[in-house]
Amino acid sequence: MMIWHKGDRIGRLVLIEPFRRDKYGRVLWCCRCDCGKVINHVRPGHSESCGCIAKELVAARCTKHGMRYSPEYNAWHAMISRCYRRKDKSYKNYGGRGIKVYSEWRRSFKSFFDHVGRRPSEDHSLDRFPDNNGDYKPGNVRWATLIEQSSNKRTNHTVVVGTRRLTLAQWSRESGVSEAAMRYRIKKLGWDPIRAVTTPARAYRRA
Repeated sequence: MMIWHKGDRIGRLVLIEPFRRDKYGRVLWCCRCDCGKVINHVRPGHSESCGCIAKELVAARCTKHGMRYSPEYNAWHAMISRCYRRKDKSYKNYGGRGIKVYSEWRRSFKSFFDHVGRRPSEDHSLDRFPDNNGDYKPGNVRWATLIEQSSNKRTNHTVVVGTRRLTLAQWSRESGVSEAAMRYRIKKLGWDPIRAVTTPARAYRRA
């Protein structure tokens, strides 16, 4: 059973203080929502806002943009869900890490769509770029292919040569040396990362 404390955050709610216990002895809290509203009788883990999330989604669905079933709308809806709904299977990697959605986009699909535009193809999906650890906000969102997204993962090892910063996978495509070989050079042989990505495979075998 999880123990909650003053100041803990649940979605958009921040716990202020215990309010009372329900008939089963469970503690109900007084909370402040990000929208500014203060509410009581909150059972942590069962509410994620004062109700404003549901209202925003309903309002967005009712907006006459004619795109409710479009891939762009689905991407917008999924973006909000993984950032604010604790029951979303991806929440731990987004909202659980503190990633948020720009407030105007959260309230309006049209505002989001006006910024990102139509998805270029079926191979594209929403990506946070250039800051993969940043929020969904203007200047940090793009439509990207799977290859582009894999190059932008926060777990990627990047190497700077001159003025260029690329992942091992990108250096591998340029040099012809496999990514596995580059990782072996760095982790097992202790090579400097620049040497590891710029040394041809044949030279590596003689080293």
